[in-house]
Amino acid sequence: MKKDPATLMLYSVMKKLKGLGYLLKIYALGDGRARTLWQEIGGQVSMLTPERYGYIDWSIFDGIILDSLEAKDAISSLMQEPFCSVPLIWIIQEDTLANRLPMYENMGWDRLISNWKNAFSRADVVVFQEFSFPMLYSMLDTGNFFVIPGSPVDVWAAESYSKTHSRSQLRKENGFDDDDLLVLVVGSSFFYDELAWDYAVAMHDLEPLLLKYAGSNDVGFISKFIFLCGNSSKR
Repeated sequence: MKKDPATLMLYSVMKKLKGLGYLLKIYALGDGRARTLWQEIGGQVSMLTPERYGYIDWSIFDGIILDSLEAKDAISSLMQEPFCSVPLIWIIQEDTLANRLPMYENMGWDRLISNWKNAFSRADVVVFQEFSFPMLYSMLDTGNFFVIPGSPVDVWAAESYSKTHSRSQLRKENGFDDDDLLVLVVGSSFFYDELAWDYAVAMHDLEPLLLKYAGSNDVGFISKFIFLCGNSSKR
């Protein structure tokens, strides 16, 4: 129960559901600083331990929302009668498992992959916040993947970073002068051996602006480009 972007996203969803008239029951895999937030909208928070999986009557709920890969073990009880028909939404914001799947495949751990795929298939819908995630998890896709873009991860990271770093400090640390024109090109979550096409297109579109800026500068013109790519789920 950490206070992080994943918690912020789930809290926003749960608060909206409560506003629609739903009664919430919060289960957590561990305690943490966000406990009071969940108590505000769901009352008492219950700790969900492996010993309790078989003693919870899931049939009393209209639906269940999971928000972590760590909750996978709890799905085992939802794959048994009379809980097989209880609607299940699984929100996945981590790429931890996706990064391990190729290794599992290379090691021949087919049973482990199959186990995860069965867990994914139990969900009525697996929700991601980035369009790259369905590709990363394609090995486990059973046709129930869905993307709702808008993760707060990037905004959270940017705001936290800006509180401890100034513009001039960052320029100095990276070898840029205050008068240097910097162009930041943000590309895909995937980066291949060669320069990606989205970078090339961005450079082409910027050409008129750069030529205009160079022509109006009497003291010489130096442009520097920064190409940024990567998976925003990595913190």
